[in-house]
Amino acid sequence: MKTAPYQEALDAYANPRLNDSVGQAFHKFIVEPLVGGLINQSYKVTSKLTGNSFLLQQINHQVFPEPVILQSNYELLWKYLKEENEHFIIPEPKYFSDNTSCYYDSKDRYWRIFEFIDGTKTFPVAENTFQSK
Repeated sequence: MKTAPYQEALDAYANPRLNDSVGQAFHKFIVEPLVGGLINQSYKVTSKLTGNSFLLQQINHQVFPEPVILQSNYELLWKYLKEENEHFIIPEPKYFSDNTSCYYDSKDRYWRIFEFIDGTKTFPVAENTFQSK
């Protein structure tokens, strides 16, 4: 059976120690691909147990040749916006079990995780001046 491209990163975040006696993950999820992204591959991941969701994103390292630096810059921006109480909200970065926010899998792919903000939309092109602000 073919493994989903996101499975290793998902397990590294949510199931860092799989149950060896049963060979199954502790947490089960519903994973939905998010369409409309132009660069990265993104997934909405929802816990079957709690109903909570998060965003799992594969970073396109052809476009971003240094994904760890990209993620570090994102974290700095998020912390700045939070500390300054800016009225500009970006998703909170989440951390893998080794306390890093960027995961490198066995297929040479980079992954990151964010809070999922319900009711948000991504616009590839601003449709009006309000969206561009």
